[in-house]
Amino acid sequence: MGSRAAVICIGILVCVCVAMWLVTDPKGGGEILSLTTCGAYAAVGESQEGEAANVVPARKTIKKESSATAGIPLIHCADIFHPPADPDDFWDLATVYALMKQGKVDLRGIVFDYCQPMVIETCPDAGDSAVGAVAQLNYLTGAAVPAAMGSSRRLESTSDSQSDAPLRDRAGVNLILKILRESSEPVAISVVGSSIDVALAANTAPDLFREKCRAVYLLAGTGTTDPEKRANFCYNVRLDSTAFRSCFSLPCPLYWIPTFETVPSGPDWYFHVEVQRYGCFWRFAQQDVLPFLSPPMQNYFIYAFTHEKSPNWLRFLQGEVDGDQLEKIGRQTRYMWSTAALLHLAGMAVCDDGELTPHREAGQRAVCGFEPIAVRTNDSGVAHWQIDESSEDRFIFEVKNVDRYQSAMTKALQATLLYLE
Repeated sequence: MGSRAAVICIGILVCVCVAMWLVTDPKGGGEILSLTTCGAYAAVGESQEGEAANVVPARKTIKKESSATAGIPLIHCADIFHPPADPDDFWDLATVYALMKQGKVDLRGIVFDYCQPMVIETCPDAGDSAVGAVAQLNYLTGAAVPAAMGSSRRLESTSDSQSDAPLRDRAGVNLILKILRESSEPVAISVVGSSIDVALAANTAPDLFREKCRAVYLLAGTGTTDPEKRANFCYNVRLDSTAFRSCFSLPCPLYWIPTFETVPSGPDWYFHVEVQRYGCFWRFAQQDVLPFLSPPMQNYFIYAFTHEKSPNWLRFLQGEVDGDQLEKIGRQTRYMWSTAALLHLAGMAVCDDGELTPHREAGQRAVCGFEPIAVRTNDSGVAHWQIDESSEDRFIFEVKNVDRYQSAMTKALQATLLYLE
């Protein structure tokens, strides 16, 4: 399929009425969909201590940090679909845009996971990639962050580069490589879904990754290595366990964020998971954050979580907030994973009272962080690791204060998203 036809198909598929242009990778082709728009609100809500951070819906103006400094270059790889497969991805996407608004990161590109058959089997209501969400956040922040579709094919080996793949399956890889080549400083990559496109990009150009990749933040796997505790049971690993294993050979620093430490047994295990030391999972009541957000951001979440089918993403964003719908989705409990890692890559630590502070200033107050490790993986995708103080390029996420982690993360999320108008 030619590049023009590919762009037309993508545009029809997602029904996004937005200015777009074609950017072609001069060293390999592949289409990059750029969603261009423009826009700027900040307020702060007071919250109380507690496991669910009971927040009173009151606002006061906060002084915005200057965004004159572009921040750490970032590529965000996500399995975000509309309607959602897992709604936490919309919170994550909003987080990286809010960090960009603050000047903490410079969001250079987004790679969408291809909607594999396993996604539909697990989440039958999941739609195609949430291009509309990117368009909405580009509009609100005045950004023009490009987005590309990831590969539809799994890796055949840990060294597979899929060099024979059609251009439509190379768009995500080519966007990653293009951003790395053109960047004057190292780029961080957050992976909150499948590992496929990052693994393919690194296998295609390992020297480029060695030189230009600041770090990969990999959300996948479980922290335990005990097979009886389902060490390899993780949705993101099952999307492509070979790609997951390939990431542990990346020629750049790897910050590994296990989704859980252990997974309870039984068919209803999902309702019994708890915060553990070597797992990033946490939960919060959406009503503890949503009332504080700007009206457009409230509409952003209503549009996503009510499975809105209208292609009028901009008019929906600018419309009146439906109070009944906001209250309805506010009553939902949201399972979360990526927030702490996204804040960490932006140079921020979350303290036990929810305060956000630079890493070096958090000290013993940090509610979570990373520890250096030695690690290897087996054929099923289970990671075997141990603490290794001498390690300089492999790290594992650690919850340092299990009791305060959820309340602190809720407050940190709220404070971060208040930068989005």
